[in-house]
Amino acid sequence: MKGLLSIAFSTFFLVANQNLLVQSYTSRIIALFKQVLATLKEEKGLTRGILEIINKLLTTLVYKAPPIVTE
Repeated sequence: MKGLLSIAFSTFFLVANQNLLVQSYTSRIIALFKQVLATLKEEKGLTRGILEIINKLLTTLVYKAPPIVTE
């Protein structure tokens, strides 16, 4: 990855690593994260479009173990 990661992305990745057992990311993850932030600024809240981007982001991350759905 070129350049420094933003504080926001670094924080996001740290939380994802601790809570979702995420082990690595790609430039695609960074692009999706930036897209979420830009869309949030424009739309001022969670919309279906933002949720779809977040879903893409979460399914693109590389996990240490397969994610398990819990209730």
